Order: sequence, then structure tokens, then C-alpha cells
Amino acid sequence: MSKRKPDNFSLIVILSLVVFSVFVWTEIIRGAPTGLTRAFFLDVGQGDSELVIFPGNVKILTDAGPDRSVVGSIEKVLGRNDRYVDVAVISHPQLDHFNGFNYLLENYRFGIFVFNGRPASSSKWGAFYKKVRDKKIPLLTLGAGDRILYGSNSVDIVSPNNLYLQSAELNDTGLVEMIKTPFFRMLLTG
Repeated sequence: MSKRKPDNFSLIVILSLVVFSVFVWTEIIRGAPTGLTRAFFLDVGQGDSELVIFPGNVKILTDAGPDRSVVGSIEKVLGRNDRYVDVAVISHPQLDHFNGFNYLLENYRFGIFVFNGRPASSSKWGAFYKKVRDKKIPLLTLGAGDRILYGSNSVDIVSPNNLYLQSAELNDTGLVEMIKTPFFRMLLTG
């Protein structure tokens, strides 16, 4: 019996499969390519918090839950070195939606805060509002029909309109966002 040497074609195929496998596993380990929008639902205990990252690392964080649990949850996504959020959205001024931002403000920088403009009678909201102003972070009021654009992506504010803003129930006044990208749409109802 004679031993047969592998031919060049077989070696090229095997080498190509190895290179392809390394490439695929590298992409899986690194995460999604930067050209795609990514969405994360952060564990904040009671309440909810969503982080959307558009291509170019533009980050929009909606709500932050009632306490500091958002800090650990966002670090799992961004790592310990990425400490900037472009847009922070507070759906409405109730503690379980905005209080986590108090803890994030200790270690993160924010480009702008967006909220529904509805004043809250809570002293904790007043203290938070003052903290944001003291850090010279702009606060922008948005409502139904407003839009945040970034490239081919947008955040459309679906609600509240003026009628809902008059409601005695603060939950009725919450910002409702429609995230639109070329590949998916996501509705955030606050």
C-alpha cells in the first residue's frame, strides 16, 4: 500500500475552511458588526430600561429603572471604558423610570436628556432635574410628532399628545418611541 499525498486543491479547501471558521468565531466573540443597530433590554429590577446603539456607536438609553442596578446592567453591554450616552430618554417623571439616571450621572456623561415636559410634584424629580441642569446637560421636551434622526435611523415620538399630557395619571403622559432602522422597527411604550 502506498500512501497518497493530499493534492493542492484539498489543502486550499481545508485552509479556506479554517480561515472562515476563525473569522466567524471572531465576529461572534466581538459582537455584532458596527454597521448594524443593536438593541438591549437592561435588567433593572422593577421597571424597564432599553439601550439602542445605532451604527457609529450612537447610544440612546430609554429609562433607567428605580435604583443603581442599571449601572451593572449597562456595563455588561458597554464595558467599563465606554462612559458616554448620546441621548437619555425619560419616558415620564416617575421614580421607577428616572431614578437610575441619578446613579449613572456619577460615572457617565450624557449628550442630552429628553423627557415629556410634564412637571412632577416629587421632590426627587426636582433634585434630579437640578442635578442635570448643574451638569449643564441640555433637557429637551418632546411629544407626539417629534423625531430624532441619525442617518437612515430614527426615533419617532408617537405619544403623548396635548390631550394625554393633561391626564392625572402620569403613566398616560409617557413618551412612546418608535425606533426605525432599515432592518427593524421597535416600539418602546415606557
